[in-house]
Amino acid sequence: MRTLYVKLTSAYFGWYVVAALFFVSFLAVGGRQGFGVFVKTWEDEFATSVSVISVAAAIGWLVNGISQPIYGSFIDRYGGQPVLLAAVVMLGATTVAMSFMTNVYMLMFLYGFLASFASGGLAPATVASILARWFRIKRGLAISIALSGVSAGGMIVVPFMAYVMDYTSWQVSWALI
Repeated sequence: MRTLYVKLTSAYFGWYVVAALFFVSFLAVGGRQGFGVFVKTWEDEFATSVSVISVAAAIGWLVNGISQPIYGSFIDRYGGQPVLLAAVVMLGATTVAMSFMTNVYMLMFLYGFLASFASGGLAPATVASILARWFRIKRGLAISIALSGVSAGGMIVVPFMAYVMDYTSWQVSWALI
């Protein structure tokens, strides 16, 4: 037993960072990719059209793209840990707040601006820049493992959100994420 403990604790700490960033990418990007699952439900519930809901998505992609260089600058200035922590907390709070939306304007604000800005801090570019500081050897392997969370999130989180929505409600689905 003692040998196993020594082996587990003697692992390079950067691999724990890889695991954490995999999980963060898994949930953050998986939740963003699940937007389309809710469009029909929101169209009915908010008494609006797909085109208006699509405006929220378009705003979200624009804000996400604009936020990534901002987060890159913050990571250069303050380091990865405080910036990622702030992004994760903001994204978590916004995701829970989305379960309380009552109209499409709240969707545009919460998803289009807040959640999309926060998820910019968890984007592949920022994750890769953080891991590049942790690894000199096996850098490509570390980055690819962490960023495979993006694909895994789309493959697992999106169907999970749809499943939860089918058996409960869209609000419960967003609160669980």
